[in-house]
Amino acid sequence: MQELRSEKIGDRRVRLVAQASDFYAVIIEVRGPAAWEDISLRVDQDLMLEVARRRYHLRVAEQQLRAIGWGKPNAPSRS
Repeated sequence: MQELRSEKIGDRRVRLVAQASDFYAVIIEVRGPAAWEDISLRVDQDLMLEVARRRYHLRVAEQQLRAIGWGKPNAPSRS
């Protein structure tokens, strides 16, 4: 698995990764007590590149809104 993009938002991380055979996945992880824990959705696995890119941006936006709602550190500022 090769990581193509990654963004940390509060206590979560969203990654776009290349899988085997020209498929891609969007991985959502939450910071656990010892390491990052995968909380990805099955629907975000085995995607074509263009779909995976759109899903990555969607998941980043979702996590940013979540962080803003909870007042987490490292949340994007409201303009």
